[in-house]
Amino acid sequence: MKQIIGLLMLLIMGAYSCDKLPKNDDLDGMWHLQEVTNLSTTPEQVENVAEGGIYWNVNLDLLQIYSKKRVMYHDEATGKDVYHAYCRFEYSGAALNVTKVYLSFDVKDSLLTDPATTIMEPYGIMGCADAFNIEHLGSKRMMLVSDDKRLVFRKF
Repeated sequence: MKQIIGLLMLLIMGAYSCDKLPKNDDLDGMWHLQEVTNLSTTPEQVENVAEGGIYWNVNLDLLQIYSKKRVMYHDEATGKDVYHAYCRFEYSGAALNVTKVYLSFDVKDSLLTDPATTIMEPYGIMGCADAFNIEHLGSKRMMLVSDDKRLVFRKF
C-alpha cells in the first residue's frame, strides 16, 4: 500500500512540475555573445566581443543580460554599479522581440523608457527594446539579425 501511495505522489508531483520545463525550445539556456556585425557599414564591420564576457540567459519568460567584466550602468545618486538587466521578450520561433528592459538595482529594478538610450548597445540591444529575426537557432549556436546588426552566440 505504501508503494502505491508513494508512486501516486510521485506521479502527481511530476504532473505539477511540468510547467517549469523549458518552453522556448533551444532558446532556453545561457548564451555567450561571440561577435557583433554592423550591417549598416560597407564592408560590414565584425567585432569579436567574446572576451567581453556578455551573457544572455533565457529562462521561461525572462531574459537576463549581464557581464562579469563590464559595468552596465553607474548610478550617480547611490554610487553603485549595475551589472545586469532583466528583459521581457516575445518568442515566436522565427523572431525574438525584446519588449522591456529593466536595469537591476539592489533594492529595485528600473524600466528603461528612452528609445534613444545607449546603455544596452554593448549588449546587443538598441534603445529600450529591440526586434530580431532568428537566422539560426540550434542547440549550440544562435544568430540573431536586426535592421543594422547580427549577433552570434554560443550556448554556454
